[in-house]
Order: sequence, then C-alpha cells, then structure tokens
Amino acid sequence: MYVNWAHYTIPKVSFVLSFIFNPVFIYLIYNNKKVLWGSYRYLLAFFAIFNLFASVADLLIPVIFKYGEVPISYRCAVISGTYGILNVHFVFRYLTLKNNHFLNRYFMPYGLIFSIIYVIFHMTIWGLIDFNFLHSTPEIRDYIRVSFKELYNENIDDINFVAGMFWLALLVVCRGCVNVPILGSHGYHFLLASFKTTGPEYNGQE
Repeated sequence: MYVNWAHYTIPKVSFVLSFIFNPVFIYLIYNNKKVLWGSYRYLLAFFAIFNLFASVADLLIPVIFKYGEVPISYRCAVISGTYGILNVHFVFRYLTLKNNHFLNRYFMPYGLIFSIIYVIFHMTIWGLIDFNFLHSTPEIRDYIRVSFKELYNENIDDINFVAGMFWLALLVVCRGCVNVPILGSHGYHFLLASFKTTGPEYNGQE
C-alpha cells in the first residue's frame, strides 16, 4: 500500500545506509587501536548486528501490511528490541562507573549471553502482547473505517494492523491503588486496585 513518498522511500534508504555503516562500524571498533573499548566492543557489535536485522524487518514488513498480523507483531517486537538494547547499554555504563572490576571479570561471555537473552525475551514478550491483545478486531476496524478511507482511499478490511481501543467505562471507586513497575523497561505496569466500574448507563447511584 502506497501512503506517501516518505513511507515508501525512507525504509529503503535506511536499509542501504544500515548495510554500509554498520559493517564499517564493526570494523572500526575491532581494528581501532587508539581507543580502548574493552568489553564494550562486544556490546557495540551486538548493537550493530541487531541494527542490520531491524533494517531488514523495516524493509520487508512496512507499517501497513497486507499479509497477516504475525509479521506485524514481529515488526513491533523488533522495535521493542531497541529498548531492550538501550537498557543493557545503560546497565553496562552504570557498572563501568560503579564496579568496573565486575564487568572485566564476568561480562565475557556471561554478560553478553545474558544481554542477548534479555533482548530476545523483551522482543518475545512484546510480540506476544501485540499478537494476542492488540489484534485488529471488527470493532476497531469499524471505528477507523471512514477516516482511513478518507485519508488513504483503502478498505480497512484489506489491511492487517495491530492497535488498541479502550472500552468506555466510568471509574467510580478506587481504593488502595498501587502502580507496580514490572521489568522496568518501557511501560510494563500493573495496576493493583479495588475498584468498581460501570458502563454508559451509570446514573450516579450505587
């Protein structure tokens, strides 16, 4: 589906640039003797290799896709993987300042293996969330059908996408609400609460 020139061109340009600069980047971090990278070079190489896979996903699976929700869930998982890598980089840099001896002793190979497993886990969780909870339901399609037709002149029933739509409900009582961050990456939160909700028919009486 053609949306505009940017949507059509940018993924292809990014793909070409990624396969030019990321291999050059890997070559430099392994052959530049003037900078003492230490164990960080392995993490940077992992980051560059992941960028290559992400560029392939961007090229093969555009934002608006017509061949099923599984590829789109994979595309979203790849996007979330970048957050996982940023988390790993943050922890590495923090430990570099606080406990550099620990990194020098354990990062290779244990830290790098754990980092890869963490990013894969991060991608898997996000992909499963997209596929199982953000799949395109008939209600969501009907909700955006008219505006999508006006903007892109396409039938929404011919497009696969992932999206979420909130149910209309009125929060009446919320006691003991606790917002608990889980996995701490970018928004895994559970709301533990004792509350009562009603629909549009709520008349203000209990």
